[in-house]
Order: sequence, then C-alpha cells, then structure tokens
Amino acid sequence: MKKFNTLITNNKISSFERKDGIFEIFYEDENYLLNGESRFFDSTKKIATLINQIIENPTSTLNKIDGEFAFSIFLKKSHKLLLARDHVGFRNLYYFIEDNKIAVSSNVYDLLSKKTVRAFDINGVIDFLFYEYINDPSTLFKNIFTVERGTFIRICTKKSKIIDKVMFRKKLSDIAENKFLSEKEIIKNVYDKIIKAHSKRQSEKNAVLLSGGVDSSIMALALSQDLGDQNLVGLSFDTVNAEQSEIYYAKMVSKKLGIRHEIVQFDPTKSVNLFDIVDNSNVPYIGNIVMSELMTQSTLDNDYNIFAGQDTRILTPAWYKIDCFNMRYMNNNVLNIFIKNFGLAAFTILGYNSKWKQKVASRMHSVNDKREYMLKNLFHYHPFADINDKNNVFISKNVKSKMSQLELNDNLLSMHNEYTDMSIGWQHNDDIAYMSNSIERRGFKSSMPFMDNSLVNFGASISFNIKSKTTKGKSGYGNKSKKVNKYLLREAFKDRLPNELIFRDKAVAIVNHIFLNEVMGDYIRKNFASPALKTCDIYEKLDLKILYEKAMIKNGAWGLKDYHEASELHNLVILDVIARKYNIVN
Repeated sequence: MKKFNTLITNNKISSFERKDGIFEIFYEDENYLLNGESRFFDSTKKIATLINQIIENPTSTLNKIDGEFAFSIFLKKSHKLLLARDHVGFRNLYYFIEDNKIAVSSNVYDLLSKKTVRAFDINGVIDFLFYEYINDPSTLFKNIFTVERGTFIRICTKKSKIIDKVMFRKKLSDIAENKFLSEKEIIKNVYDKIIKAHSKRQSEKNAVLLSGGVDSSIMALALSQDLGDQNLVGLSFDTVNAEQSEIYYAKMVSKKLGIRHEIVQFDPTKSVNLFDIVDNSNVPYIGNIVMSELMTQSTLDNDYNIFAGQDTRILTPAWYKIDCFNMRYMNNNVLNIFIKNFGLAAFTILGYNSKWKQKVASRMHSVNDKREYMLKNLFHYHPFADINDKNNVFISKNVKSKMSQLELNDNLLSMHNEYTDMSIGWQHNDDIAYMSNSIERRGFKSSMPFMDNSLVNFGASISFNIKSKTTKGKSGYGNKSKKVNKYLLREAFKDRLPNELIFRDKAVAIVNHIFLNEVMGDYIRKNFASPALKTCDIYEKLDLKILYEKAMIKNGAWGLKDYHEASELHNLVILDVIARKYNIVN
C-alpha cells in the first residue's frame, strides 16, 4: 500500500517520505510541492495546471473532478498548506497541528509515531467500541483528525493555524427529488450508472470479492457479461468451523457466469500477529485479518484489480417499516411520551432476553426524539452494551454531539439522505479504508463501484417510496419466503441470474465470536490481566474494567448470539494492541 507523509516544522519541510506504490501523485517545482494519491477518471490536465486551478478556485475545481483522491499542496512562497479529499472519501488523509509542527499522512499510524504526546481520543474510542466505526473527523487519537470527504482545508504554516475549511461537495440532503423520471426510467438509470461505474474502474485483469449476496453477484454480472471480461475471477473466503457460510451461493454465481472461482479457507485457530494487523489499515477492523489472509493465499498476481461491493444503501434503504413510520410522524408530544413510558414499563416486566425485544425496547427508549432515534436505532449503536449512556456521561455527551449534527425534517427522502451522508463519513469510509488498505498493502488495485459519486448522487434524488420498496424473495440462509429490500438493484438486474440469487435476502456470515474465541483468545489470556489501557484516561472514564473482566471470564465461550458483545471485545483487544505497540500511556 502506498503511503505518503509530509512534515512541516518551523514553516519548512524538514522531512519528506515517499514510498512506491499505486496511484501516487508527486510533483514539485519552485512554487509547489504536491503529495498524495489519486485515480482520475476524466482528467487530462497537466499537474501544474490542475494545481493552479485548485488554488484559484478550489470549490469549483475539486467538485468537478471525477475521481478518487487525497492530497496536500504546499505553497512555498505564501506558506500555505492545502488539503483535499474526494467526494466519497475513498482515499485517506490525516493531519495534526502541534505548536510549530504540521504533519499530514495517508496513514494514521505514521502520524501517531510523529507525535510527542500520544493519547486516545475519547470520542473516537466511544465510536469504535459502541458503534463499531469512527465518525469523521475524529480518529482514535487525540488531536489527529481526518480530512472529511468532499472537504478542502487551508492551513497557514507560519501560524500553524487552519485558515478555512470548506465542504466543496453537495450535501445529499440538499439534492432535490427527481420527479421527472418514471419508475421504469429510474431502474434503467440505476442499471446504466452501475455499469458505467464498473467500466471506468475496469482494468485488464479483474477479480470480484464474491460473497454470493446480491451486491457482489451484480458486480460479477456487470464485469463478465455487460463489460465482456473473459478472464474475471471470483475470490471468496470461508471460515473453518463457522456455523454460517455463503460459499454455496458464491459457487452458484461463479458457475452460472462461467468465471474462475478461488476459495480461500481461513483457519481461526492459527496464530495471527495482531501487532502487524493494526498497521494493515487505517481502520483496525476485525475484517483486516480475513482480508490479509485472502490476499496472501490468493494465486492472483499484482496486476489484478479487486472489486469489492461496499454498501449500496443510498439506493436501498434498510429501514424497517416501523422506522419509516416513526421518523415521519415522530414529534415530542404527549402521545409519544406516553408510548415511551408505557413501552418501557412493559419491558421492565417482559425483560430484554431476545433480539426482537431489544430492538423494540431500544426504539421505545428514543421514540420522542428523531435524532436520538436515528443514532441509536439506525446506526450500529449497541443499546444493551455493558457500558452505555445510561450510566456514562461521556457516551451520553458523544450521542448528544452527534444529534446536534443532524438536520432532520418530516421528509423521509431528506432524512434518509442526511442519514446516508453521516453513514458515508462514518461506517462506509471505515469499510472502504479497511478493505482498500488491506488489498493495496499487498500490491493489488482496489475498486468499489457502488460508491461512485455519480451513482451516489443519483441515488439521493430517487423518491424514498420507490427505493424503499420491497419485493418477494427468500431468506439469506434457506428457502423461507420473505419480503426483501434492495428493490432497485434486483429489478435492474433480474432475469440475469437465478431468482434464488438475485432475490436472496442480505446474509452476512457471522464469525466474529469464532475470531474472539480463537485468534484473539490467546492474546486475551496472555495480556488482559494487565491491561495496556489501564494507564490511559479512557480506562477510568469509560469504566473499561468491566469489558476486560468480561473478556477474561467468558474467553473461549462466545457464541453466534453474542454478536454485539463480541464486536465490542474485538475492538477492545485492538485498542489494547495499539496501546502496547505505540506506547500510549495517556
């Protein structure tokens, strides 16, 4: 994986590092130093011309670029540092400003190693533990920030101060509903834009991370049949002794399309170097372990471009009907307060001993506030975690801070677009980072066509009533008939694959408990009696002693039903590893 770093001390570039890899921009003359990563799909401009246009009119110039980029431009004569990141946030860009030192990097751990004082950021840690992802511009580390997607920052290097910070992209909630296209025309446009997004990313050699779900199946279909890739490879992994597996469906897709299919078996009982894993990606997600193994064991050479089907929810809302009803009609009135109190009283008697009870009870807790409802029920919040906002002031402040960022009204399309905007800068960007970083670290290219800016913006314009439609399908595992979402995707590509594939419900093979029992279990046994986080202030503030004790007591005995708890403890292990590796004691 290519990394770039720029360090400015006392207004001079005192250290510059360049590592070979893909997509690097590097340009220097008497006026400018440009450093970064990019893949432009429509630009034929010379670098010097592009730099001048960005300096003269950054908002307009950057907004017109169709591509994936993250870069810094140092203006030698005016002592300014310009930072910019693409619309969707496919490329990573981090920075910190300390006294007379400014550091910029595509890798957050490179920045951490340059800091004199290293400490965890409590909001980044709360996001990581209890939402599973970190909301931009926060990172796990105090005073290290990410440049938010579609944002341009100008820094005065003489004063070590941010001059301005401008979002050049259009907010999704500001995109008007397209009322001129019929449903049939919308479906045709979805198809065309998906094919175009694949086409402009297509290389001579391509592979698809093939799960057997509808997203990855459509990628394989688009590349092999619509774009004529005769040598496409499907790449899948399977976890040994997992209770759930999608390999059956992945095999069915590859057989139907006639593409070569590689399956990598991952054995979670084998030792994994967790200290190395955290450096594989800017996001220390458990999936890095799988991706590292998949890329290492694959027989593909480094000329391959790996396609990953990251989230399509701008086109396919995953809200339940009760969520749509509540978000549309919820107001802070007497009826909602009555429903909340009555519901909570009922659950005090019934208990919370099943998933559906927990989901309903969580909605009852926040039924009188749209923003709280969205954050606690539509994101990855863990409402029944051992440590949550019921008894922790820091988590409560974290939630309230995020609530203040949301601008919600009574229009479902606008609210869903606002939700998606935050999701992209939160879960989606982290998913992109862990996936692309893990792939590119091993010399491959990576592509995620569903996050194409044109496709995302078009999705934001589609009527909520159309894109939230459900259709008759089947359960993710088995043949049980049920209503399934992703209506537009399924309609755009139906009759091209068997119905049991194209109309199959989303099904993620849950294996996080296995990783916790096996891959991480040995680390817990060896290290959790003396927590590395104990010297950090987050240990007391978040009462992490509870999680450490639970990890030790239940070590090796986690099951399929323990998804949320296992996710929290995965991330606790990763935080402990980072603290030990980078000697974080504050």
